[in-house]
Amino acid sequence: MRKHCNRAHDWKSSKGDREHWHCVWVQTFFKSAGLQKYFTVDYTGREQAESNEDEEGANTGLVAAGREESRQSALDEIDLSGVYGEWDAAVDRHQETLEVADAEVAKTDHTLWFKRTKWAEHLAGCNLKHLSRASRLPDREEQVLQRVVELNSSLIERCVGGLSTLDHETRRWLRSAKQAEADVRPLARLQNSDSQQRYAVYAARLVCYCLRVLDDSENGTTETSANEQTESDEDSDATISDDGEGASEGGTYSQEAETVTDVFKDARRLFPWHGRQKELAKVLKKSVQESWEAADQMKALLNFYESLIFQGVRGHVFKSAILHFLAVLGIDEEINRLRQANDFSYMLAGVVYCVRVLAVEIILPSTERDDQDEEDDKRFRQVRGDYLADGSYSVMSKMLSMLAYGKHLAMNHGNSGAVSWSEDRLVLSYRGKPIALSRFRSMVQGAISEAEDMLWKDLLFTGLDDRFDVPLDELRDDVTWTKRGISFIDNTHNGLREKRKWTLKRILSDKDGSKMRNQRSWAMPHVRRYLRKVDRFRELLLLCMHLTGGLAKRQRRRTLISY
Repeated sequence: MRKHCNRAHDWKSSKGDREHWHCVWVQTFFKSAGLQKYFTVDYTGREQAESNEDEEGANTGLVAAGREESRQSALDEIDLSGVYGEWDAAVDRHQETLEVADAEVAKTDHTLWFKRTKWAEHLAGCNLKHLSRASRLPDREEQVLQRVVELNSSLIERCVGGLSTLDHETRRWLRSAKQAEADVRPLARLQNSDSQQRYAVYAARLVCYCLRVLDDSENGTTETSANEQTESDEDSDATISDDGEGASEGGTYSQEAETVTDVFKDARRLFPWHGRQKELAKVLKKSVQESWEAADQMKALLNFYESLIFQGVRGHVFKSAILHFLAVLGIDEEINRLRQANDFSYMLAGVVYCVRVLAVEIILPSTERDDQDEEDDKRFRQVRGDYLADGSYSVMSKMLSMLAYGKHLAMNHGNSGAVSWSEDRLVLSYRGKPIALSRFRSMVQGAISEAEDMLWKDLLFTGLDDRFDVPLDELRDDVTWTKRGISFIDNTHNGLREKRKWTLKRILSDKDGSKMRNQRSWAMPHVRRYLRKVDRFRELLLLCMHLTGGLAKRQRRRTLISY
């Protein structure tokens, strides 16, 4: 085109006008080769229309592109949802595998404690979570087990109460683990009642575990769980065909069957019924279901305990229901691991205590204490040597050996790094939670300020203007004077003994304090409310004493006596 224009029309290009033509719209009526004759047509309106069409096409393209982008985004979202679903399913499967004890013991679990207890080999391939839940305390709907737990608490209390009527020498033999040597101290009631209740819970879990296994084996039913699927189900899943229809050789496989989990499978397989234990467990269950007399129910429970305690153990230790239960009790359900000696010794000590008090109640019933004589003492010594002493090839012998070894490991146990410090020593980290030292100081100062305000405002009903300071350096106190009821207040040099009148006047002259006194008698509701404030102040004062001055010998005695 340029060559033709240059030769025929003498068109020259310049910087201002590079081309001497412009685009036009042409049209022809013929499409055959050699017949095309083009002619120009009005292109102004067409250009505008085409421009509009181009804009509409562009808009349509944008809409289509937006739709395509939305569609692609939806597809990506669906794909991400699928990935998330697969991820969650994989995490769930991984969690389920963690709940199952490894068939082969890991090298990290080849500790001296696990070699001694052999729990890892005994529970290999079992679902630890299912086993631990089988030994839990009763749920609301388990009325029979709830009644059994009540009976167990009453029985343990009766056994412990009967210790006070036993001969001192008998209690020394009962506490001793040796065959031919009595302990220096006699077996007695625990000083802390909470510890005794906690020990009774261990015994209650043993009975609940036995009765749950019995009930499951009798009914032939399994407990279902919609969210738990263990590796033990793989055997049944292997029969499912892969044709997508869910059909198997035995018939149609339903999706609902995938959610059924036999949570008692491992417990039934491992639980070692021995002798008349199963029969006595049935009698205990029947006594509760048929509402026998309380004494008969207690007798049935005691007979069942007798079958568990007085059992010889030789060779395989897990032939004993109690020793098997100790392995179940050693499962830490929170972390899906077996407890180390440092975390299990106190639990084992509780089981040993319960077994001892139950055994002496079986041998020497507390209801027949007045009729017992030397023959009964000899019989107790004989039975104790056969079943309650170390080296007697019995359940108690195995537990005593395990307890002694566990205590040895616990005494030499090094605490894990629960506490660490920052490099500048200004922040303490406890179990991963940072705590600044400034918060310690503010806590102590806040406790002291709160105790001071409580003393003046709530106990002495004194405002800020009437408060005064007591010079502590001038107070005299003889800490060696241990007469009961005597303190530094009674020292005449301090001048505090005659301040009772001032205190009473201060309290009764206040509007709130005067409510405690009504027509020369005490208004007990207001008095009790005031005494609760006194107890709260004493607790806060005790905290301040520990935080600021440590724990002196006299403070320890006072704490044990008063609290």
